[in-house]
Amino acid sequence: MANLHTVEVKLDGKLSYTEGHSIAIHQGLDLEYSTGGGLARVNPNVKMGSGTRMDVLSMSKTITAAGIVRQLLANGCTPAEKIGGHLPSYWTVHPKVAKLTFAQVLTHSGGLRGDQANFDQLQALCAAPPGGPVGVGSYQNINYSLLRVLLAYLGPTGQALQVLGQTAFTRPLLSAMTANTYVTNIQTNILGPSGVTDGSVGPTDSLVDQAKWAAQINQQAERFNDNHGHLGDQHNPTNAYLTCGADRWNMSAREYGRFVAHLINNKLHPNPWPIMRDTRTPGIASAPPGYPTGDARLGVWRFQAPDGTGNYYGHNGGWSDAFTGWMAFPGGINVTFFANSKLGATEQERMILDSWLES
Repeated sequence: MANLHTVEVKLDGKLSYTEGHSIAIHQGLDLEYSTGGGLARVNPNVKMGSGTRMDVLSMSKTITAAGIVRQLLANGCTPAEKIGGHLPSYWTVHPKVAKLTFAQVLTHSGGLRGDQANFDQLQALCAAPPGGPVGVGSYQNINYSLLRVLLAYLGPTGQALQVLGQTAFTRPLLSAMTANTYVTNIQTNILGPSGVTDGSVGPTDSLVDQAKWAAQINQQAERFNDNHGHLGDQHNPTNAYLTCGADRWNMSAREYGRFVAHLINNKLHPNPWPIMRDTRTPGIASAPPGYPTGDARLGVWRFQAPDGTGNYYGHNGGWSDAFTGWMAFPGGINVTFFANSKLGATEQERMILDSWLES
């Protein structure tokens, strides 16, 4: 096994060009190493550390996928379940969309095309045939926006949401209600059991601010904050609650690593990890691609070493001036990092994997 302190030092060096970064390494459920460097781009006096909250960007997809697979298992279903029966019943859903499976949506292989989307945009998406070929992977954020709505209807209040959809007068409530139901499901069944106490959609875990998000009062999303209450760069001016699923979860590197630790060490119930880890794009027959390319699974990607050995899993996130990454290794180990600068030439998972292989 790699020396974890050396992994931390190697990765810290690879991230030294950034304006600010943070790293957390867990073995099992224990935080073994954490560090930070540079500034959190809040003001000149705020340092970037492993406790600095940040938008985890597309690593939100792993959180959403864990919620979906856990709920499917709780309902006695699998990711082979078709999505049509779990969408709002008053929506006009194209037959080709209705026949898509959760696994196809989770692996971006259902032909759906689009970026992060709100409830009305998702209704329009489902009314039309898929914009791309079904069965061919194409990374699209809108898949995980749709999973936000699907998780709301899969959960225990799904039938109540269906009833609200039967009356035109109450349908406008569903945009905020499905978003809040998604967030509550994730907090209750995924982040809470993982010991994540400071994770939220948008920049704060304040119930008042969360209510403002849901009511579309606060339209400004901020990326960073710290224990002093400072707020940093604007990330996306759209409402975080109403477009989340693919992005928009905020927490520190330590807390994200704690979530991954519970996920990969099979501590969530029902346990979503084996299915997330082992389910490839439905219908794919080719061998998994070699290093450094990843093979799509459910909310994660599988990687291997240059010599074709190893099974490593992770996901990344990226924005114009921020990037994130996590990767799981044998022995229940995970490495998570955040950085607040533009991504360089090396992809996030490769930074982590190379640090591991060099150690």
